[in-house]
Amino acid sequence: PAALAPVKREAPATAAPKPVRGGRILVVDDETDIADTCGDILAMDGHRCEFAANGRAALERVARGRFDLILSDLRMPQLDGPGFYRELSRSDPEMAERIIFLTGDTLSPAIQSFLAETKRPVIEKPLDPKQLREAVAAALARYAAGRADAD
Repeated sequence: PAALAPVKREAPATAAPKPVRGGRILVVDDETDIADTCGDILAMDGHRCEFAANGRAALERVARGRFDLILSDLRMPQLDGPGFYRELSRSDPEMAERIIFLTGDTLSPAIQSFLAETKRPVIEKPLDPKQLREAVAAALARYAAGRADAD
């Protein structure tokens, strides 16, 4: 009889995490038009961006205050992305885990090796605004969830 048939229950739908808005983001790129474009795109989601033209300047900014996320180019003068990442990993490993790399050069064996070693997310140039916003939102949601788990 139908009354004895097992009742099929659907798993409760899990709500998508609320997007994190208003993050403090450091954009590290020697090309001011790319840095400005990142800032404009991320401002649409309420993020506040600060800028550094190279890894050395970025290290100085990080030393003065925390960021929710860092977007860093790989090829820059003075201190490039890999050098910046290595220095930051030594001085502030937690902050180094909040880097997303931006690059137009994922074909070079040295860059491929570096990216495989760090396991950091990469966004390829030219930037796709939707991809940038989604990557930033996902990263910020991950970090927000990590803070909630630690509480």
